[in-house]
Amino acid sequence: MAQYAQYGLAMADNAPKDGILPGWLDPWPSPFHKAVELSGYGGIGIDWPHLISLFYTSIPIFVVVMIVSLVLKKQIYPRLGIALGISRTNKKKQRKFANQLWLFSFYAGNAIFGYYVQYDKPWFSVPQTLDHVREFFTGFPDEPYPLMIFYYSLSFAFYASELVSLFIETKRSDFWEYVVHHIVTIILFVMTYAAREHNMGVYVIFLHDASDIFLCLAKCCHYVNFQAGVNVGVGLFMAGFVLFRFMCLPVVITACFYISPVIRKAAVNFYVLAHLLLFVIQLLHVFWFYLILRMVIRLVRGVKGDARSDTDNDTADKKKKQIKSESTSKPSSPKNE
Repeated sequence: MAQYAQYGLAMADNAPKDGILPGWLDPWPSPFHKAVELSGYGGIGIDWPHLISLFYTSIPIFVVVMIVSLVLKKQIYPRLGIALGISRTNKKKQRKFANQLWLFSFYAGNAIFGYYVQYDKPWFSVPQTLDHVREFFTGFPDEPYPLMIFYYSLSFAFYASELVSLFIETKRSDFWEYVVHHIVTIILFVMTYAAREHNMGVYVIFLHDASDIFLCLAKCCHYVNFQAGVNVGVGLFMAGFVLFRFMCLPVVITACFYISPVIRKAAVNFYVLAHLLLFVIQLLHVFWFYLILRMVIRLVRGVKGDARSDTDNDTADKKKKQIKSESTSKPSSPKNE
């Protein structure tokens, strides 16, 4: 009890008997109560001063990330795309190439950094096992070390900058899917940090970054017409997506429900966090995997396109394409026959 009190996590002997929500809002017993019966009630599970420190450290990093991304996407990477064969007049393809190369640069660098932060820790394993995943819940609450705090702050700042970029740059066809994904990811950062679940938080961040590296690489190769790179990138991405998001992450989710309750006291924040991982993020993963399979099928059939699309809702471009297709589809005159 004293250990929890040290970090501002309120303790109580028993959870409310009538459910988490009052009255008619919670007419059925919550599954959360089973965890409480097994291990006791750990309160809301939010360390507010610790959470505020995340924002303080992330704000300057957010500014730096925004500046770096704008310089790379607007000045440097488009020129690299031109050097690799993209037409100087095709600004749209230059912009897409620059955006994907920026994402590739960050995901690759952050995944390497994330691996360095935790590769020697008892919870880290790929693929994940129940023996390793138990270490997420022992020794709670977690006390982050400086590299872990910086990794958290950098990742938080990046996803916040990407969310802002969605609204200030040209609108994508999958705009709302990415808005939901980035918001849920940011909430995940906030909840794990506030609950002092840093060990699990940095592991989940690593899983997400590592699985997206090769998709961004494949898209870059697609924009410069390097088909061999596209094939290799898509194959590695699918393998990584299945490994990290459909094999490793479900083990973490399972442990949240079946291992955590018998190791440490149940807190409301942790219970919500587990469901956030289970339902929202995994549903997005299933949805995107469906799009990925469509992309692979189109790739095998030789149809150009990008299923997890970054195409733009540019109505002017659509009208131009429509006019062009109509003009080319007109029947030829008898003289030309």
